[in-house]
Amino acid sequence: MKCEHCGYEALKSTFRYLYNTTLDAETAYRECPKCFGWVVCDELEEEKKEKTMVK
Repeated sequence: MKCEHCGYEALKSTFRYLYNTTLDAETAYRECPKCFGWVVCDELEEEKKEKTMVK
């Protein structure tokens, strides 16, 4: 996952979870640990990326 504000890049779990846009949405807001900017995250897409990195 990459912060659109400062360019910091790390695993999704590094970015603090804030909330989902709606209860059934795949999209959520997370906070960058470096600049504290809010980043829109596609939770399912990021989960897939992390699983391929681990293998």
